[in-house]
Amino acid sequence: MGDKYRHVLDQIIEETVKEEYDHILPITSTNEAWENFNKRREHKYKSRTFSPRKKKFVMLGTSLAVCIILISLLPQSGSSFASLTEIFGKVEGNMISLFVKVGENEEHIEDVKEPSLDEYYVIEGSETTMDEIDLEQAKKETAFPILIPKWVPTDFELEHVLVLTKQNQKSDEIYLQYKSNAKHFTIRQTSTGHEFGLGMSYNKDEVNVEQIKINGYQANLINRSKGISKLFWVTQSIYYSIDGHLTKEEIIQIAESM
Repeated sequence: MGDKYRHVLDQIIEETVKEEYDHILPITSTNEAWENFNKRREHKYKSRTFSPRKKKFVMLGTSLAVCIILISLLPQSGSSFASLTEIFGKVEGNMISLFVKVGENEEHIEDVKEPSLDEYYVIEGSETTMDEIDLEQAKKETAFPILIPKWVPTDFELEHVLVLTKQNQKSDEIYLQYKSNAKHFTIRQTSTGHEFGLGMSYNKDEVNVEQIKINGYQANLINRSKGISKLFWVTQSIYYSIDGHLTKEEIIQIAESM
């Protein structure tokens, strides 16, 4: 893999993953976590070779990657029927927090405590990796049907398809990144399983939050500064989000075309 390709892909991976980390609750030191991640990744570079079409990243250990991205800390109920979906928010001081919860457990996601950094550890042989593959291969390696938007703004093209995998299992999380010159947006699709929780927090003076409907599902639209928008919703089994340099009209049209 050429140094130029590696550098570009590093930037894309960092933008995509760090964007998710920056607004996920509970919030820890993102810079510290990313610095540790880069140290681990550089160590892997010294001992591995990479193919031109595929790149693996060890994600700060299985617990850090899965817990921070998905916050899968809710106890398993053992039930496979009638999972409930809640999207709710609260305001505390200057912060507005939004939460997504799928499952029957009565415990609210905001009451779940994040483990300390001392509790994060790497399980040998069970690394979570992020791979870049082409779309057709992703369709075969993802555990659910991938939704592709039928409409995107002019000049935007699909540049990167990233899947998060663990060992030899099919991926339950995929990122589609579209780019146009200096602008980009990312579509994330994640299987919720029987129980799933996610939280994000913003300064309420810097965002405007609206509740809308996307193809019959409740969705939250977050308009942030610098023309960046985020839209997320949950179906019976999949969490979807679109995040990037898009207007309100554009992000809604993309979602409704999926």
